[in-house]
Amino acid sequence: EYRIFDLADRVAGGKAGEALRLLQEMMAAGERSLMLMSLLQRQYRQLLFAKIMAEEGQGPAAIAQRLGLPPFVARRMAEMVRGQTTAMLKEGYMMCVNQEFLIKSGQMSEEGSLEGLIMNLLVLRREEEFDSAEAKP
Repeated sequence: EYRIFDLADRVAGGKAGEALRLLQEMMAAGERSLMLMSLLQRQYRQLLFAKIMAEEGQGPAAIAQRLGLPPFVARRMAEMVRGQTTAMLKEGYMMCVNQEFLIKSGQMSEEGSLEGLIMNLLVLRREEEFDSAEAKP
């Protein structure tokens, strides 16, 4: 489960090569894509909550307490969300939820779906970076 944090960190950071390499390692180690997708969804939900709390002026200790996380994980999350917008994290979380729904409802095959989700999350990150760069004078 700790590797999902690393995967989410790489995806949220826009590190496509590292994210896909780590995903391949996890799949080769026997991890199931639907389980990884659920963990990635949970990670994005926690990142979204951490971002909202940080915007409200709450620090890592409050994040740890509210989300039931060890303090070092909350500190790392607080660092991760600094470069993210709430809108981007919310959209990423909703992508995860939607993808899982499509698979569980039989509207999408599980095969290749996690890779597709990660690629979409990476594109979302790139779009956010592009929009941010355009907004600067």
